[in-house]
Amino acid sequence: MKYLLLISLLVSGMVSADESPYGISAADLLEKANTTGDTTYLAIASYRCAALLTLFNGIIARDTAEQVDTEGPSNLLFIGIVATKIKLSERGVDRSRVDEVDQRAYEDFDKYLSTYRSWLEQNYANSGDYWGTHETIRAEITACRGLAAELAEY
Repeated sequence: MKYLLLISLLVSGMVSADESPYGISAADLLEKANTTGDTTYLAIASYRCAALLTLFNGIIARDTAEQVDTEGPSNLLFIGIVATKIKLSERGVDRSRVDEVDQRAYEDFDKYLSTYRSWLEQNYANSGDYWGTHETIRAEITACRGLAAELAEY
């Protein structure tokens, strides 16, 4: 009985494959960036999308003959870094801290990559595919692909 309770507590603390590991979607972050003009939301969405599309493109390249967008994730990471630097400069942050943004961005990217990888793998284990049967994951990929395509126009 104790073990059943312990397992129940552990599982209840985990994120189900049915729900996003994040409290806000990439699309909602982009909407907040547009409505508020705050580039912080754009930076977060860009970092997250760079990580998700890196995984998405890797799976597509591995499992199909389809061409993948290799520049999109890099462009998104770059936009996130620029947006973060702009925001810090607007806030009057010391130049040395602004110069550290690149390193922090790569650290954030790695964290997002790990979180998205776990979410996709959990969905694969539960449903047999990474995103095909999962509306929330597909919506996140669609939003990120849209952002990458929009940035490619510039």
